[in-house]
Amino acid sequence: MMVGKSNDAEDSVYHFKIDEMIVGDNRLSVEPSQITVLIGSNNVGKSRLLKEIRSRVLGGPNEVGTNAPLQPIMLNGISFNLPDSYDELEESYGLSKRVKRGRDGNYRIDAFCDTGIYVDKNVISRNDCRTAYFDDWKGGAVDCLFDKPVSESSLKQFLQFAGSMFVSFVGTDTRLLVSAGDQYLGSLDWGSNLLSATYRSDPCLTGLSEHIKRLFSKDAVLEIETMGGVVQPRVSDDFSDYRCASREDAGSNMDDYGPLSDEGDGLRGFVAVYIAALMDNRPIVLIDEPEAFLHPYQARELGKLIRQHCRENSQIVISTHSVHFLSGLLDASPGAPDSEDLSIIHLSRINDITSAEKLEPEDMLKVMASPLLRHSSIMDGLFAPSVTVVESEADELFFRLLFDKTVCGAETLFINVHSKDRIRDAVDFYQRANVACYAITDFDILNDWRKLQKLLQLFEVSEDEFRELPRQIKEEYQRRLDSEGETPEKETLRGCYKKETHKGLSDQTIDQIKRLRKESLSKRMLIIGSGELETTLEPLKPYSTNKSSWIEDALDEICNGENDLSQLQIVSDLKSLYGKPGF
Repeated sequence: MMVGKSNDAEDSVYHFKIDEMIVGDNRLSVEPSQITVLIGSNNVGKSRLLKEIRSRVLGGPNEVGTNAPLQPIMLNGISFNLPDSYDELEESYGLSKRVKRGRDGNYRIDAFCDTGIYVDKNVISRNDCRTAYFDDWKGGAVDCLFDKPVSESSLKQFLQFAGSMFVSFVGTDTRLLVSAGDQYLGSLDWGSNLLSATYRSDPCLTGLSEHIKRLFSKDAVLEIETMGGVVQPRVSDDFSDYRCASREDAGSNMDDYGPLSDEGDGLRGFVAVYIAALMDNRPIVLIDEPEAFLHPYQARELGKLIRQHCRENSQIVISTHSVHFLSGLLDASPGAPDSEDLSIIHLSRINDITSAEKLEPEDMLKVMASPLLRHSSIMDGLFAPSVTVVESEADELFFRLLFDKTVCGAETLFINVHSKDRIRDAVDFYQRANVACYAITDFDILNDWRKLQKLLQLFEVSEDEFRELPRQIKEEYQRRLDSEGETPEKETLRGCYKKETHKGLSDQTIDQIKRLRKESLSKRMLIIGSGELETTLEPLKPYSTNKSSWIEDALDEICNGENDLSQLQIVSDLKSLYGKPGF
């Protein structure tokens, strides 16, 4: 654990926060923004990183079901903004009021962070990781923090006692339990649990109301009258009259309204995430997969709400698998595209090596600003282990099906960018995000050196040897056309790139094309040697200018045909393309 830094003298009010995290095997330095989003494919460590952050803020408690703290895998270091004096801590967080003596005579901080549940004698219980002191809690757990420099052991001792008042965790396994209600300890309760803290600040859930009405056609409030000592969420179509009534009158008929626990998982999860992210008063909030149980539109709206309404001086760290939630965060930019309130960290894992890369929100907004890319599935690629960029919808259908049928032991997401001109932009976007990226393009990429050159540069293919190749091909095609004379069926220069691509070319040029294709394949780019897509199944299926008819027959051939597809050149090319180590 990296020892924390002292409070910035320019800020008269102290705020506990994470100054820096060292993430991944590449040890990326991350300074969390107001919102930090972790994205990537499955099993790259997003949820694990959240749990490791929680563990460090809590001083490294033992995990549920074990006798040992969580070992660092994703988080290689963390530092905090620490107070310079006890008075700063007291002024900002009212520490002395939040320390209470329990029935066992021990002093504990009156704040709770979810670290998991366990079953003991058929009773579900929460894991309580707070350190207790029998007498001098201030001398035992807090004063050591002001011995400069702060040692790691002193910081750990302080966080084991007080860390739970700084961090809240909403995991996928326990968030739905919020709907069942929780213990309420009265007006002096500083937040022993999420619902207790929320009831103290906004029992009518005024801020939440308009959003769940719009998204779920439901309304919700918190009440403590029905079950006595338990704060419970209740649901109705509209609680406007309840909010206007006195507490005595309002509480007298709460049995008429159903508990939130009787509602669907989407509404239950939305309420729990909203309360944790936007109504909990702790400075650090960790949320795992907030989009769980939500429809795409609701996930997008939740992303917007969190970014638009996140509390000042809070740090929300979110793990997500949802392109819709991420798009909501991006669309809700409160200012310029380079606003510093949002950080996006992409995690990837190859051969058990985890890498973390920071993505710039403005780069993502630039991609989304392109009408063609915005309406493609380009953002989905950020959540895939690898992507393959293709030109059109027909290419996507064809290559995805052929890939599934013939390439074993590999996984990739095919992304259609609707245009050859956009392949370069998509490849550049994915490479910046450290997403393993492949590309498939028609032979006519060789008709434009500028476009070809940019792709060769992105895939680190040597360009010097092939600089003259496009001009050479064009001149030889033109000589062939000139020699054929004028006929009604005369092929155009553009048509030469579509099929029978070697016709009229010299042996030297053909050899150079083969070298280019071979080197490009080794660097994750496939140039279709036979021309455009409609040539790839020859001789099993002849070339056709009717693309819609050809693609329908081609897909049927791949799915139901009895021919041996492994003999096709395109299948050999695909296997070579994805044969790169680490795929």
